This record gives sequence, C-alpha cells and structure tokens, in this order.
Amino acid sequence: MNEDFWINKWQKGEIGFHQAKYHSAVEKFAARFTLGTVLVPLCGKTLDMLYFSSLGHSVIGVELSPIACRDFFVENGIQFTEKSLKDFVVFESEDITLWCGDFFKLPQDVWNSVTGIYDRAALVALPEDIRQQYGAEITKRSGTVEILLVSFEYPQGSIQGPPFSVPEAEIKKVYQGFEIQKIQSEQEEVRSTVVTESVYWLSKTKKD
Repeated sequence: MNEDFWINKWQKGEIGFHQAKYHSAVEKFAARFTLGTVLVPLCGKTLDMLYFSSLGHSVIGVELSPIACRDFFVENGIQFTEKSLKDFVVFESEDITLWCGDFFKLPQDVWNSVTGIYDRAALVALPEDIRQQYGAEITKRSGTVEILLVSFEYPQGSIQGPPFSVPEAEIKKVYQGFEIQKIQSEQEEVRSTVVTESVYWLSKTKKD
C-alpha cells in the first residue's frame, strides 16, 4: 500500500470511510483537549475538523489527496487560499489549514505549534510496518501533546484492511513514552463483521 492507493480512492470516489457527521468520540471527548492547535493526520475531508474549530482550536490537517482538501472547503462553504510550499500544496482558511502531501515530510515549524492530535482513521489505515514509523514520527516531532485516538480490533483475517486491527498492546508499543488510557470501548459492524472500536486518550509531557 502506497500513496497512490489513497489518491486513487479519492479519484474514484471510493470513500466509504468518510462520515457525513461528527464522530461520536469527538462529541464526547474533544473538550478534554487543552485549547491550542489540533493536528488531524490523514484527515480526508472529515467534518470533525469543523467541530474542533468551533471549540476555538486552530486546526491543521494533513492529507494526500487534493480532491479531499478542496472538497472540504467547498462543501462546507469556507473561503480558502491555495499555495505551493516546499513539498506540499497548502489550503488555508482563517482557522483551518490543510497540508496536502506526505505526512512524514510535514515541516518542523508546523509541528512546533501542535498541542493536540486527533486520530480517527490514520493509525488504522496504515499497515503494521508503517504504523511503527508513524508513531515514531509523532513521538519524535511533537512536544507536549495530547492525543485522542480511535482504533479498531477484530479477529485477524476476518476483514481485509484498511481499516486494520490495532489492539491495545500494539498501541502501547507504537506510543512508548506516552501515558495511555482507554476511555471508551464498544462494538459495531464493519463489512458484516463485528469489531471493537476503542477510544484512547494519550498524553506526553515533554519532547523526546
């Protein structure tokens, strides 16, 4: 799985992962975040970014597909500018900025502003080897940060990911150095398979 996989999904309109409403975890737990800048990795055009903005946060999304970035602003009637910057195309409005490009190339000065991370569909979208790299990137590049993480767990092989099954034991491995608390767990159906969706609150008090 590579960048083309997700870009093609957006080009073909195969975006069943997109939700046309706020995720329940955001409505329940977003108020936990310290007011600041919330980073949303692999953000697509999630409406959850609007929720964080409504609470007074600045929002930074990172997304591979320019279709997703433009659609987010157009579909929500938000005026935006578009410019090329380093390895990215940056879509920017007053409170929400989307960096279109490779998450692993996000500039450090962007990371320096991040106080919280919301991950609904990033970790579970990545194959196992990339999940380790993803967690290491966040650990290395972030300072004092809080993370609201939504993960799935299901019997191995019962669903062809993504979303991949990422149990709590792996989350603890990916996020070594973070305090991890499971704050919600419930079952739902994905592709005719019952999966456990768990919500975690992670905190890191200092930069590595």
